[in-house]
Amino acid sequence: MPILADYHMHSSFSGDSRAPMQDMAARAIALGYQEICFTEHMDLHYPASKECPEDMFLLNTDSYLYDLLRAREKFGEQINIKFGVELGLQPDYLKEISDYARSYDFDFIIGSTHVCSGKDPYYPDFYEGRTESEAYRAYFEDELKNVQMYD
Repeated sequence: MPILADYHMHSSFSGDSRAPMQDMAARAIALGYQEICFTEHMDLHYPASKECPEDMFLLNTDSYLYDLLRAREKFGEQINIKFGVELGLQPDYLKEISDYARSYDFDFIIGSTHVCSGKDPYYPDFYEGRTESEAYRAYFEDELKNVQMYD
């Protein structure tokens, strides 16, 4: 069964990608996709570290939307390109994150828990001073709070 769509794509507008949006759209067309959705990272209050500068996951949404509209103009006859975002959810910032989500007419939003107790569980310092079980429990408790709080 062929893959016809991808709704989790990060271009150079996300801090973890350098791929140009138009190159990604062209590749999706070459692979036979009918639809894609760019879901650039937007993580308000993401903790700065030596690996991640303070603004690494702050999205310039206006610039991103401008490029997305240009990609739609160029490839619109060949593929449906959707406007999405991957929002880093944190219980302490419900209003700010919800306000951002409502500030644009997104086609699709991924809600992710990238930060727990002010740290990213991807990095070893999240686990320092606690057992693996305690660390996982803290993460899943924040995940549950996010599911309960965000609509």
